[in-house]
Amino acid sequence: MSIICALVVSSILYSQEDTRELLGISGDGASVSAASKILHNAGGREVWSKKTFIVYERAFLRSGKIANLKITRDLEKITRLIESKTDDTVYMEYIGVENGCTNRNGERAEMEKSELEVERQGLKQSPYYVYHRLAKEDSNLRVELTENENRLNVYDRDQLLCWFLIDATGQQYSWGNIYNGAINQHFYGPYKKMGDAILPTWGSAMDGGFRFEYLVSEFRDGPAEISCNLL
Repeated sequence: MSIICALVVSSILYSQEDTRELLGISGDGASVSAASKILHNAGGREVWSKKTFIVYERAFLRSGKIANLKITRDLEKITRLIESKTDDTVYMEYIGVENGCTNRNGERAEMEKSELEVERQGLKQSPYYVYHRLAKEDSNLRVELTENENRLNVYDRDQLLCWFLIDATGQQYSWGNIYNGAINQHFYGPYKKMGDAILPTWGSAMDGGFRFEYLVSEFRDGPAEISCNLL
């Protein structure tokens, strides 16, 4: 077999493997198929099974300022480090398992326990951590298509984590959750491969107050080396 043929066969086998049904999660056939498709659309189970996800973004803030972001997420520990720079502000924020902290232009502050709990719940519901759990076929996850099959609800046991709005091809164009008692929803533009992941070229919060462009991403096999000590 020639090298080219071998590469073609390998690519076909990988594609078939990556799009197979997520048999480890709960839900009817159509719902599980929809969940399998949105994971494939985001880059597939191989990359989202990894422990660390790093993404670079450009954010357009309500203030009119532009922030350059590097966000590091430990997908298994459910922790996150944000590094943000605007023309006049350097801001860092760490959300950990036991503690959280911020640093704005050199002024460091510890996060109150109540705020940390809200932030950690928000992380658990965000698409990146949900993709990871789908890729790992977490048996605690249940999925359900509703509303003319264009909304896919994702549950952790019986608790609603989040939802995705999907078009007729199964492509996700919106994600939402309930954050701090209110609906938090984002809408996405066209998707393309950006480093290791397939991500929307742009996104916007429901009210337009936070808009962003993804620039590039990478995954790492090991845990993220992030903590309040970096701040």
